[in-house]
Amino acid sequence: MKTIKQQSEEYALKYPSEIRNEIAKAWIDGRNSIRKKEVLDLYFVEEEYKDIFIYWLNYKKERGQPYKQTGAEACYRKLLTLSGGDKQMMIAIIEQSMSNNYQGLFPLKDNGNRNHTNKQGNSGSIFQAADCYLQEHQ
Repeated sequence: MKTIKQQSEEYALKYPSEIRNEIAKAWIDGRNSIRKKEVLDLYFVEEEYKDIFIYWLNYKKERGQPYKQTGAEACYRKLLTLSGGDKQMMIAIIEQSMSNNYQGLFPLKDNGNRNHTNKQGNSGSIFQAADCYLQEHQ
């Protein structure tokens, strides 16, 4: 059985001698990059949600941020939790993340319909109060 180096040198023989070393190196690099590509096993995704989740995975891959197996599983669980299993909600969450160039999935924003009745934070967190203040003073 030939080594990878021997295989690359044999492949490079088809090319002019001045570039054979570069061709052999490119052959090895290409072979290594193919071997590194991980194919996700989507066994954990319910069939009815598969297309929606693949839509998100493809978007992340286009951005050069592909998921590994464990990360994809965690992302799916988060999407299920955020959406409550509602397909339309899943799509809206994904579309929000894509349109805002987010790196992850987040609860849907309520388009500025926040409760402004209590600016001291008694009905919400200090972050909600700060957000209300910033919105009113822009």
